[in-house]
Amino acid sequence: MRRTPHALLCLTVFTDLLGFTVMLPVLPLHAARLGAEGALVGVLMAAYSLAQCVAAPVLGRLSDRYGRRRLLLLALAGSTAALALTAISTGLWPLIAARALAGFCGGSIGVAYAMTSDSVPPEERTRAMGRLGAAIAAAFVLGPALGAAGGAGLGFHELAWAATVLAGLNLLWAAVALPGRQPAGAAPRPAGAPLAALSATSTRPVLLCGFLATCAFAAMEGTYALLADDRHAMGSWGIGWALAAAGLVMALVQAGPVGAL
Repeated sequence: MRRTPHALLCLTVFTDLLGFTVMLPVLPLHAARLGAEGALVGVLMAAYSLAQCVAAPVLGRLSDRYGRRRLLLLALAGSTAALALTAISTGLWPLIAARALAGFCGGSIGVAYAMTSDSVPPEERTRAMGRLGAAIAAAFVLGPALGAAGGAGLGFHELAWAATVLAGLNLLWAAVALPGRQPAGAAPRPAGAPLAALSATSTRPVLLCGFLATCAFAAMEGTYALLADDRHAMGSWGIGWALAAAGLVMALVQAGPVGAL
């Protein structure tokens, strides 16, 4: 296994998601200050996932045609732009638009998984996927913790600008550090692969389980901040550390049992 390119990819994805997760403790509270009630906070949080659902297969198809690295850099540039739009947003709907743009670029995770699949032998693929999953989970540990600290010492817009700078530096890092060529022998995916996955009886239960688990987790993310602040006055500090604890459990599971099993 070529460890160095995979390690660089894990670091790139970790940093990309760090810019996203650092906003999680403060985003619902900021939306509430802008006048959003429960339903609109739900729209704000759902905008990311809905856009990602639409964009991820498209980014995957384009990465088959034009190369993983090129599409990953495009997605990272979009993430930077989305955070900048978040930083300058003064109303709820521009904030929702920024979240949707971030979701359109959130398919970078799928491209990163494809790059991992291309670059490691089949017998080591699951372990490599587990490492990438651990990097993603680690961002859900450190990001909310930094958001908790930043939310206590900075305003929402200042924190968003800090995340924008981090995302921009990550884009420059990835442009310099990531390998420029797709590994030899990496075959393009069949054009009908997403529909084939949905129609295959062997993958349908796995996809359903993944959908239900992710739906439950996303519902928790969208409501936890409001619930914790309303009932327990936790504020962004307490909310950030609670989400960091959840991310820590995710990272430990990905780094340990997933790879071993």
